[in-house]
Amino acid sequence: MKAQRNTKLSKPVKIIFVVGLTILTLIFALALIFLIIYIFFFRPFQVIGDAMSPNFTNGQYYWSKMQPDNLKKGDVIAFRAPDNSDKVYIKRVIATSGDKVMLKNGDVYLNDQPLDESAYLDDSVKTDGGSFIKEDQTITVHERDYFVLGDNRRYSADSREWGFVPRKDTIGKFLFCYWNCNPSN
Repeated sequence: MKAQRNTKLSKPVKIIFVVGLTILTLIFALALIFLIIYIFFFRPFQVIGDAMSPNFTNGQYYWSKMQPDNLKKGDVIAFRAPDNSDKVYIKRVIATSGDKVMLKNGDVYLNDQPLDESAYLDDSVKTDGGSFIKEDQTITVHERDYFVLGDNRRYSADSREWGFVPRKDTIGKFLFCYWNCNPSN
């Protein structure tokens, strides 16, 4: 006579199995949602370097909106570096398609008017020309391009040196700081 094997699971084992399977499904679903949000909507960026100080300092982390539409003057963006597409730069949009930019006596002129940057820069900050745009030279921003500058003008490599940032190279628009927001404290 053959012994019959009891293959039924006890009730506590069934409950543990169902709970475990539910937890694994929930973790997978949350990971998938996070991945979709990360790829298509929002992404964190770390500020590396001092090109945007004092407003954005080394070591801060910001959330950014991916593939931003209709960037405005004053927006801070992340984009592929023109000199190395593996790097990401963070700069402020100064001018958009069709705008005329001129640097004169340390000031930025936009469409023949002095640009008011008092919302984010001290009045003592001066903006010198570079390789791309020289002092007293006027340039017009190409269609689907941006002219960007770092807030720390003296130590920033930006559109003054390497020209316009194509819209296709923009990655995200900075929204808010979420970590290390006051690094001096």
